[in-house]
Amino acid sequence: PDELSHFCTQFVVETFCVENHRFSKLSRRTNDNEAPVRRSGRLSGSPNALVSIRRTRQSTIKIMGASESTSKSPRKKKEDETHIPKNATCVEDFGYYWKNVKPKKPEHEYYLQMLQKDTDKPFEFKGQKHYDALGDVVTNYIYDLMVKDFDLDTFNLPLKEDLPEDYDGALAKCFMSKDAYTADKLMLIVQGSGSVRAGQWARSLCINQTLYHGTTLPYMHRARERGYAMIINNPNVNYYVDDKGKMQKIPHSDSPEAQLVYLWRKVVSKCAAKDIVIVAHSYGGVATMHLVADPSTEVDVRDRVRAIAFTDSVHSRMWGFVKMSKKAKRFWGDIARNWTKSDEPLDTDFGIHGGVPTYSAGHEKHEHTSYACMKSVFRFLDERLPPTGDKDGASGEKSAEESKPKTPQKGSKEKLNVADEDAEDNDDEEEKSSQRKTSSRSRSGSSSASSASASSPRKRKSSSSGPDEEKKEEAEEKQADSMKETRSKRHKKSE
Repeated sequence: PDELSHFCTQFVVETFCVENHRFSKLSRRTNDNEAPVRRSGRLSGSPNALVSIRRTRQSTIKIMGASESTSKSPRKKKEDETHIPKNATCVEDFGYYWKNVKPKKPEHEYYLQMLQKDTDKPFEFKGQKHYDALGDVVTNYIYDLMVKDFDLDTFNLPLKEDLPEDYDGALAKCFMSKDAYTADKLMLIVQGSGSVRAGQWARSLCINQTLYHGTTLPYMHRARERGYAMIINNPNVNYYVDDKGKMQKIPHSDSPEAQLVYLWRKVVSKCAAKDIVIVAHSYGGVATMHLVADPSTEVDVRDRVRAIAFTDSVHSRMWGFVKMSKKAKRFWGDIARNWTKSDEPLDTDFGIHGGVPTYSAGHEKHEHTSYACMKSVFRFLDERLPPTGDKDGASGEKSAEESKPKTPQKGSKEKLNVADEDAEDNDDEEEKSSQRKTSSRSRSGSSSASSASASSPRKRKSSSSGPDEEKKEEAEEKQADSMKETRSKRHKKSE
């Protein structure tokens, strides 16, 4: 049933994206050895559209060896909850502990992996409820690391001033540096959608691999080295369950897009930083696109944001559905870069997608892209805003690997610098050539004057011979001058 659902979802999405809203003849295979499913028909103006969808579904079920009556997912067995500890506050309550699996690496890289106490084996899946309960504990542990290691303050969204007096629902817990309101440089970190919370790129990587792979902590360390204050958003806290058991929207935060716009208007707009960079992953790219397009934030964003770095952003799927002004589109294409999932080498140029230059992140899986392209992301940010170092004495110098020469696709600013140097060299050469030209002219003028003085007796002598001889001598002198000028021009061109 899961494979069937995945197949039908892909079929519907691809079919409805066809130009002119028509069903194209799609050929899809569930396996390499199975027959393709082909269906076509008009989407609008034809009564056969729904028939085509129904027949496609029946054919798909037939190919997968299931009947239509059994195509529904079977009832899930009630999960055994005896292995879920009550009132758990840490991973030790679940039988795990955190271990630095790469002790030779610096501690700020956070190669902390969750291992079983008894066997030192990695995480073992025991059910979705157990996984979610453990994920909540891991989230709180990451919160503690952000406050402890980066000295961050916490604040809740929406702000108290924008809530009703009798509001008792959930709030989104966000984080910011103590100097966020006064710093010259600010980094805004935006996560993707789903179960991830503030400080996480992918919860599955935090649980199954290490915090280096799944959290924003390595990004935060590099940002602090470069003198950035930080604000970490928490975009996926949008609903809560009231006393009656009904889902209720959180005011000003009913979606990641709305919460990011609200965060900018209420918090970021009051920060003194004139230079702001945004790092966003996955659906965070869509939220950032709404931030740039929103009339209440567009002007301030264009005035203060210097760079936007996306890691496998999905905003290109929404490109064209979000209205942007011409200035916003031009700004979007100039300052944003996207590193997308791919098995191509890191920084391979894929052209323009979703209005921004797109490059390979060096990894083919979506959730792995953030850590895989981290060096390229900060290289891009350093091009836009050179590192200055933090107040605690961090040098802000790049590591040896990060300071390597840039790839041709990513070396736009390097090319500009080289071009500037070439232009300066050309200016010097032009000045030298002009000096040579003037000196050659002066020499030619003096030589012509001397030749004229030397030839004056000859002219006096030949004056009696007639005007033809004088015209001949003048023509020879003009020819000699023109030859000198052509030689100087050729010399200039060769230089």
